[in-house]
This record gives sequence, structure tokens and C-alpha cells, in this order.
Amino acid sequence: FPSHDTYHELEPIERGGEISRIGLEFQDHVASGYCIEMLQDPHLVEVWCESLDDITLIRRNGDIEEFEFVQAKSNQLNHLWSASELCKRKKSNVGSSILEKSLANERAKEAVCFRIVTCLGVNKELEILTFPLNSPKRAGDALTGLCQSIAEKIPHYTSPNGNGTDFWLS
Repeated sequence: FPSHDTYHELEPIERGGEISRIGLEFQDHVASGYCIEMLQDPHLVEVWCESLDDITLIRRNGDIEEFEFVQAKSNQLNHLWSASELCKRKKSNVGSSILEKSLANERAKEAVCFRIVTCLGVNKELEILTFPLNSPKRAGDALTGLCQSIAEKIPHYTSPNGNGTDFWLS
């Protein structure tokens, strides 16, 4: 006979799936938000999860498609996001930083752009990236300085299509 009256009272036999889902929960919320946006924005036509990137958005304007590669980062740092954090490589391996992995997606003919969605804010150095793409606040010396700072941290890194970190930042 069963030792419990209902499955509502049972503990899972193993927790491997639950543990692996913790990191994906934030990503699911971000993707859900884009699915809702898709209902309101006729230009956002597809949302792909865990395909080319954490989330891939496809926007269409007439016959022109643009792919947006979205990294969803929920890891709780003990500091604000910084240029150093975007460029931090795992074991100094070229191509292993968040920025490099994102830029590596630029490898086909369609136009692309990039986004990182985080639970935690950014420091002053990255603040320029929080403004809309067409904002006048997103130009000038602050962007030039950030491009130089990133280029020093990740020198000579380019996408398969030959574009560098300045392309990613713009």
C-alpha cells in the first residue's frame, strides 16, 4: 500500500532537473516577455529559445530580416556589470567571454544586433548601452571610450564575418 495519500505530499526522488532549471528560469521569463511583445509589435515575428543564442529574436521590416542575439544573465554578481565582466575569459581562452560568444553569432548574411538582459544593473562605464539604439545619449565620447576600453581587453577579436567589438557595442 502507498505510504502517502497523495503525490502533492511526495518529495522528488531526484532534484537534477530542478537544479538545472534554476539558471534557465530567468531566461524563460525574458523569452516570455518577448513573446508578449511579439503580440504587440508586428515587426517582431519570431522568438527562438536555446537555438543560436539564449534567445534569438527575428524582426522583419518588409523583406529585410534582422536577427537579435540575446544573452539572459541571472547570475547574481556581488557588483554591477562592467566592461571587465563582459570581457572576462574562462581560463584566458580566446572566445570564451560573454561578449566574444555573443559576437561569434555574427556569421550569416542577415543584419544583426546584440543584447544582454541582466537581473543586476550596470556600472557607469556601461550605462551608455542602456539607452535605446537611436538615442543621442548613445553616441559621442562615452561610446568611443567604451569601444577603446573593450578593444584593450579583447584585442583583435572579430566575428566570423570580420566585425569587431566596436560593431557589437554599436
